[in-house]
Amino acid sequence: MNWTVEQMKEDYANEIMQWRYPAPYDFYHLPNTDDVFAALMNDMYYVVIDDREEMVGFFCTGNEAQVPSGNTVGAYAEDCIDIGLGMKPSLTGNGLGKSFFGFILDQVQMEEMPFRVTVATFNQRAICLYGKFGFVQQHTFLSPVGQFVTMRRNP
Repeated sequence: MNWTVEQMKEDYANEIMQWRYPAPYDFYHLPNTDDVFAALMNDMYYVVIDDREEMVGFFCTGNEAQVPSGNTVGAYAEDCIDIGLGMKPSLTGNGLGKSFFGFILDQVQMEEMPFRVTVATFNQRAICLYGKFGFVQQHTFLSPVGQFVTMRRNP
């Protein structure tokens, strides 16, 4: 895959807010609101672009990749690189997940810092993918929108 990373731009943010996934992944629909747009436009969001200049997906790092309810159970107490991501709906389920996630990990790798992802527990497809990269489940917690688990990979 010949992918590149760009900082989030307005047209990409608007496109992402229009993405619609089939059930049960419709959980990941982003509301088309000014608040969501502003969050996507902060400096922690990036897009992955293919060689045809089309968006493959996006990722974020830091607090933007965390589910706030996890703080109540200490899910984010350890220093890690938190990663959140989303793939364009038309590309999901086509065997691109491993390449996409691996590419993102390569982009955010820092010296001797563990990675952490937070995923909805129903999303076994993502949990399995992260497991293939050496991530192990750590903290499970409830939020107002559902149950989540953090997964961590040591350097």
